[in-house]
Amino acid sequence: MVSGQNFSSSRIITVKYAMLPETRSTDVYHRKVWVLMDTLQISYFLKVAETEHMTNAAKELHVSQPALSRSLRMLEEDLGVKLFDRLGRRLVLNENGRQFYTSALQFQRGIQDLKNAPLTNTELTGELTVQIRVDNLAVMQAVADFCSRYPGIRVCAVTTSCVNPSELYWDFALDAINPLFSQEKSRYMPLFEEPYMLAVAENLPHLKGSVVSLAEAQEIPFVIPTEEQELTKMILAYCQEAGFRPVCRMETNDYLIMLSMVSQGGCVALVPKLAPALSNYPHVKLLVLREQAFRRTIILREAEDGVHSSAREAFRSFMEQKLKSAF
Repeated sequence: MVSGQNFSSSRIITVKYAMLPETRSTDVYHRKVWVLMDTLQISYFLKVAETEHMTNAAKELHVSQPALSRSLRMLEEDLGVKLFDRLGRRLVLNENGRQFYTSALQFQRGIQDLKNAPLTNTELTGELTVQIRVDNLAVMQAVADFCSRYPGIRVCAVTTSCVNPSELYWDFALDAINPLFSQEKSRYMPLFEEPYMLAVAENLPHLKGSVVSLAEAQEIPFVIPTEEQELTKMILAYCQEAGFRPVCRMETNDYLIMLSMVSQGGCVALVPKLAPALSNYPHVKLLVLREQAFRRTIILREAEDGVHSSAREAFRSFMEQKLKSAF
């Protein structure tokens, strides 16, 4: 309980419980920290993590750069750890920052859910078929949130691992492309960009630090997608640009299998930052890549069949609002 302080009613104050690593000599242990923070600090932290640039974040948040820097400095002082590493002009999350990012994102979504709760629409009805062609936590959560917001709309959400996409009628498809490599010609709505990270086992000795380049992993075997995947072409192209061709330890399109291989040590994989399977492998860590262009764009396609409905309009608007703030 907090007493003896007057807080603005426009802010939601929370006491956040965090588990943060602390190093003493050669022993690493955890300590419990109670931290008082508000939604403003959370949104500032997430925006800097998203943009990796203090000036750009300040512009998007419409605050001064000194005010933003001061807020982050106070957050780090309260937590007792640094959350970012400086890489040239970029501010990238370090190991502590990535751990805190997950909690901060969950907190922000929880606050948004509380704000949205009274907006549940029980009057709108209809049916929608949605193909989910991308493994992404934010996408899956957004579809579930839409169903909660519009209980009168019956949604059939189908993952393309269960069916051939061309054999099923759909109203919408949530997909991912890489604009630098994609030959995409159909119309779509870009929602957000998701960076790829290098997944490695915690005890892998070859890679040090939280930020690496692809060239630093050239001596380690890779787990990569199968040859027909666009991502495979992208991985090979970036590795070639870095001066090597990756040694393939295994080919698979399943992130569970991919991360299981990585967790056993001896190989690495390139995975999206919000890959759903990551929570199953606590001993796999994600390293930030210096190659900033190595990312994918999550997009929304709508069937070009001339059909217009209130249910479609609601889904399109909800996905745009929900997912354009995912990063």
